[in-house]
Amino acid sequence: MAKDHRLLTALLLNIPMVFLFIAVLIAGHYQNEKVKNQSANTFTWKQEAITIRGTVSSDTIMYDAIRDVIYTEKLEGKHTNTNYYNGISTYQGQNAIYYVYTDVQAYIVIKTDGDIYVVNAYSKEETVNLYQKIQEQRNQ
Repeated sequence: MAKDHRLLTALLLNIPMVFLFIAVLIAGHYQNEKVKNQSANTFTWKQEAITIRGTVSSDTIMYDAIRDVIYTEKLEGKHTNTNYYNGISTYQGQNAIYYVYTDVQAYIVIKTDGDIYVVNAYSKEETVNLYQKIQEQRNQ
């Protein structure tokens, strides 16, 4: 009887792990498809704000909260070994929220009073266009 109890306990503990493993596989496939289709990051322009949607999270940034916007082609360190990263890492020693295609060596750093965002588009040219559009929207 004790043997059956241990077997049941082992099964009950392992079933959630199997579901977690399957969920991670599905999420990874979803992200890879979005990157392949060049749609991992989407930008929604509103009169007063920009919304950035990645594969994991999204943020809305009010234009009047933006204190600085920097275009750069180099970031310190490597933040991931994958072709896309949407999460928290550091930028110049401070926490930052990343929405980046890691194979694209062009980045926009958006600094607000409370947060730092590092974003890019699926190509260097599109990242330059995105930078220009953010600057235009800020100056309106």
